[in-house]
Amino acid sequence: MACSEFHLFEEIPIDSDRVRGITTKAILTEDESKSLRWTSSTGTVSNPLTFDRPVQEITSTRTDDSVFVFTDKQGFVFPAGHKHPINEFYIQKTDLDMAIQIKTYSHNVSNFIVAILWTDKLIIYAEENRFELKLASGLRDLTFVDSEYIYAWGNSDIYRIRVFEDGPEVFRHLRVHLPRDEKLGKSEEIKSLQAGRRFILLQTCSAIYSISNSTGDILAVRKTPGILEMRLSFMKRHVFSESVQMLVLVFHNKIEFVEVDSLGKALKVEWSLLCTDVSNHSTGSVSVVYENNGKTVWLTPLGPEEKIQKLVSRNELQKALAFARHYELDEEIIYKAELKNRIQDKSKASDPGHFQAVRFLSKKITDIEFFQELLKIVENKELRNAILQYIGILIDKEGVDEQITIPLMKFDEMSQQMVEIIKTQNFARLPTLLFPYQNLINSEYQAKLLDFIPSKIPSEDLISIIGSFQKIFEISDSGFCQNMLPKWSSERALNLEQEEPSKWPENALKVLNALKKKDLMKMDFDFTGKENSYDVSIELLINNLEALNELKVQYRINIPLNDYIDPTQRSDWLLEWIAREVQNRHDEISIRRIFNDTVKPLTFKWGFDFENFLLPFTDVSKNIPLQAKVSIMKLIPTASVRQQQLLNLLDQLRHPFPDYLVEFMKTMLPAGRA
Repeated sequence: MACSEFHLFEEIPIDSDRVRGITTKAILTEDESKSLRWTSSTGTVSNPLTFDRPVQEITSTRTDDSVFVFTDKQGFVFPAGHKHPINEFYIQKTDLDMAIQIKTYSHNVSNFIVAILWTDKLIIYAEENRFELKLASGLRDLTFVDSEYIYAWGNSDIYRIRVFEDGPEVFRHLRVHLPRDEKLGKSEEIKSLQAGRRFILLQTCSAIYSISNSTGDILAVRKTPGILEMRLSFMKRHVFSESVQMLVLVFHNKIEFVEVDSLGKALKVEWSLLCTDVSNHSTGSVSVVYENNGKTVWLTPLGPEEKIQKLVSRNELQKALAFARHYELDEEIIYKAELKNRIQDKSKASDPGHFQAVRFLSKKITDIEFFQELLKIVENKELRNAILQYIGILIDKEGVDEQITIPLMKFDEMSQQMVEIIKTQNFARLPTLLFPYQNLINSEYQAKLLDFIPSKIPSEDLISIIGSFQKIFEISDSGFCQNMLPKWSSERALNLEQEEPSKWPENALKVLNALKKKDLMKMDFDFTGKENSYDVSIELLINNLEALNELKVQYRINIPLNDYIDPTQRSDWLLEWIAREVQNRHDEISIRRIFNDTVKPLTFKWGFDFENFLLPFTDVSKNIPLQAKVSIMKLIPTASVRQQQLLNLLDQLRHPFPDYLVEFMKTMLPAGRA
């Protein structure tokens, strides 16, 4: 298989509904009744998205992680496949009515920028702010580089625009002179523009030019006759590799993926897909939806594991095995699928080589749980005995090729050996030690086994112990794996908040996810917290810990679990967090970042009123710098409340006022009062 054949793209047939928005995980389609629905890469179709007013515009993002839906007065940000928006904002109707182009960018989904191009100006919506920037007439389109930079362009003028906290500014104005088209008798015309950090790619009717983003000089050219569209994105060729800049080229009869270097020069064609007709198409940054042989196809990138799962589900096992080896992934997933397919296919039971094939595939697999599940569908007695024998081989690391009777030691002696295993961290020996006792140890002794484990133990050791206990006692009638072990594991996971604070809650999630049985997630257990007791299911506990981990990764905040699960305590914690941050950051830019980048998205996510987290910090009694109070007042959404807070503050101050306060007074108070 050639290297280019290890591409991670998947061609997914879809219904011929009109495609309105594209991400790498799901596409948004519109049916004849104008209903919008998500279709995922697995073929799942969502319920319709609902809006109070008719939908006016829909755009995909530069990052392919979400779509923006606009009515005549509001904008909504929908992450891929989500029925409810992560963000919504008000937008002026005339901004959309007069728009030539609308482009969007989302960063970590919750932060977003909307750029609307008119004939003579650029309108920016960034969070709750709206800005305007006057530009020369004749501009035709725009594109994002990232959350900071936008390019707007016409026939020969290119504007590099930077989005600051207080609005956009023209960062650089380039005049580009492309070669003369002899047939047209004039310079080649720019059809589209894509931008990297150090270069700009210009698409004409027959070529793609890479030019310097500082001088406008041509750096490289690639002839592309018949090109319809180009898109620049970052992609991974390998699961462990760095992202590379990949140029997606759409032609009438093919789609190419070309790797480019830091100056936009083409290095090689990574992959090419031939099609019958791509003239009717729509694209995200990487994904493409097009017509092929009369069918609508969605071409989108997958992760290496996702791609292999797709191949296995289609029974393309040899290709899946080659993929696993190429991407250095566990090959067991291939052998498991092939073994399961062979046993499920009744027609292969009479195959002379069937029994030998089963034994060969079994020896490639070391997952005992897989074999225990497989036994449920094995009907042939001889095959069943062979699999049982192999399970015994896996458990007994000494290696036996037939079932033997193992002499049992006394429980006290066995317990001593178990303690020694835990002390030496030789957890691979646990299954060998305990397997003979799986049907002999009652619930009382199982509880004692858990007591042998030290009160403080690293999370990776906990995971090994949980896995071993599940393998051994899964078939026990005592309910150990369905009750006692999950309760104990959850309590130990919660203790990690104090024992491993730097890796909280990641390690707690790893411990809970070691409980692989799906039916455990539906059961309720009692857990004892540090301050109070509460009833919660493992599923809810995992959801809460995943939420804490998201807050840690996305917003760099660490909120205690007890504070998070109680809405009142969560509100109090957020107020305390703001107080600490404001004490350390006094300038207006820092204050805006605290509230716009963290507080605002969190209050939206948690259903709190954003204004209630501003007002306490503008109170005259609050012991924070005056400049910080004024900066916070500027963020109050309601003008009347903002003005009243200013008046309350002024009543407690004496002249002369600092300049920054005087400037704010001029914007908020009547001329006489100011």
